[in-house]
Amino acid sequence: GIYWMDNLRPGSYNMITAVLDDESLFTGDVMTMLSGSRITTASIRENQVTELDIIDFSAGGCRLEGEILDRGIPVPNANIALMKADRGGILDFGFSTARSDENGKFLFKSLEPGEYRAQIDTGDWNGAIEMEVMDAPEDYVVLEIPTSTIRGRLVAAGSGEPVSEARLSLSSIGGSSSTIAIMFGQSGSSPSARTRSKEDGSFEFERVAPGRYQLKIRSGENSSGQSVGGHTTDTFTLREGDIQNLGDIALPVAGKIEISVVFAGGDGRRWFQVEAWPSGEERETNPRERKTARGSSRRGDESMPTATLSGLLPGEWDIEVSADGWASAKLAGVSVAGGETVTK
Repeated sequence: GIYWMDNLRPGSYNMITAVLDDESLFTGDVMTMLSGSRITTASIRENQVTELDIIDFSAGGCRLEGEILDRGIPVPNANIALMKADRGGILDFGFSTARSDENGKFLFKSLEPGEYRAQIDTGDWNGAIEMEVMDAPEDYVVLEIPTSTIRGRLVAAGSGEPVSEARLSLSSIGGSSSTIAIMFGQSGSSPSARTRSKEDGSFEFERVAPGRYQLKIRSGENSSGQSVGGHTTDTFTLREGDIQNLGDIALPVAGKIEISVVFAGGDGRRWFQVEAWPSGEERETNPRERKTARGSSRRGDESMPTATLSGLLPGEWDIEVSADGWASAKLAGVSVAGGETVTK
C-alpha cells in the first residue's frame, strides 16, 4: 500500500484516490471510476519529504444495492454521489459515486456504515436526499425523488399589484457543509433551487426534499413598472408530500437612482460601473445588499451616459462610480424614497 511521488514543486496539491477495478476501466464510466474516492490536500516544501497516509474508511464495508424512483417509476442513468454526513472537511473528505442502470438500479460495492447525503442528478432533477447505510455486510435502499411543492405569489406592498420576473432562491438551512456538498451547490444555506415569478406574480418550486428552508427574493417590478425591493422569509419546515403555500408576499416599494457620468476629455466608448450600498455600512459587510449597474459612453454621442440602480429600499445609500483607467468617484448619503427616481 506504499505510494511515492517524485520531482514535485513546492506548494499545495489536491490528491484524488480512486478504486480502479476491471469493470470501471473496461466501461470507462467516470462515475464508476470515482467510486470509493478520497480527496486529500498535501503541502509540499522545498527539499523535504512529505508523508501522508490515506485511509480508506470504506474498506470491508457494506455492499449497498438500490434503485431510484420518481413517483414509482425507475430512473435510468442517474448520477449519485454519496458524502458521509458526520465527517468531511474542506481539506480532507471521501465520497463514492455510482450511476443507475436502465432499470434504475445502482450498486456501491463497499461503504462505511453511517448517515449519508446522496446528491442525485437525473437530468430532470438535481438535489440531495438523506440516507443511512446499515452496519451489515449487505443492504438495499430505495431512493425516491421528493414530491413536495412550495408556491406563493409576489405583490407590491400597498397596491397589491403582482410582481413579475423577480428572482427567487430557495435555501436549505442547516444542510451539509462538506466539500462535496459545496461542489454540487448544496451546502449549508446556499441556494437549493432558483426560479422567477410569473406575470401574475406567482412562483413554484417542485420536487423539493424535506427540510428547513428560507426563501430569498431579489428586487423586481410590479405590473405598473414600479420598482420593488427584495425580501427574505422566515425559516419554515417542509415535510415529504407537503404543498406549502406561502400566500401573498408583499414586497416594499423601492426607489431608483439614475447616475449620469462625464469623462473629462477625449472621446470613444468607455464602460463604467456604478455600485451602491446602504449608508453607515461597510461596503463588504453584506454583499447581497449591494446594487450594481453598468453604462457606457459612445463615440459621437453627445448625450451624457447614464446607469440606473433599481430595487433600492427607502433610505440613504452610498455610491461609487468606477471605470478602467480612471479614478473612482463617490457620493455619500444619497436619499431614496419608495416609488421615486433620484438623478445624480
